[in-house]
Amino acid sequence: MRTIVIPFAGGGRGPGPALAPAQVVADLRAAGWSLAVTDAFAPVTTDARALSRREVGEWMRHARTAVEARRDEAPLLILGGDHTISVGSFAGLMDDTPLGCIWLDAHPDLNNDETTPSGLLHGMALRICLGQGDQRLALIGGVKPKVRPQHTALIGLRSIDPGEHAFHQRYPELLWLTAGDARARGTAKPWQP
Repeated sequence: MRTIVIPFAGGGRGPGPALAPAQVVADLRAAGWSLAVTDAFAPVTTDARALSRREVGEWMRHARTAVEARRDEAPLLILGGDHTISVGSFAGLMDDTPLGCIWLDAHPDLNNDETTPSGLLHGMALRICLGQGDQRLALIGGVKPKVRPQHTALIGLRSIDPGEHAFHQRYPELLWLTAGDARARGTAKPWQP
């Protein structure tokens, strides 16, 4: 399976996310998976506050190029660091077919510069992919949005900031399933919005 590794931790806290893909590749290979790995770039473990938005944009353009070069290879597995990689990954996957997104996370990552409590880009990644937030990042690949609210499902949410709640109220077509909803519902039958 073609695997693209995007080891970027410049949108969050600490180097861990940039180091995780190598461990995931090692674990999958140990479990018998055959992976043909393409590295988008060497691990970026820089503290998020040390990178400018322009620099983050450059890294996401590198990620876009790596994904775009392999997007027609199926199956394609993209392993990465913090959630900021979705900006470059989705830009690389864009063609004439609309993208769908299933965001499995405890956080919706729908903040922007005005609503973020932390100021970290990885907490804004999905909003940027939806074409909002920092336009230097939203326009990577020349297309915005990368995904649309009606093609996006957020699953497993448990830590939601007030600005993210407000965003969801403006875009109720975003499928929104909290961790509590998922536990209460279970997995025995299909979920209906």
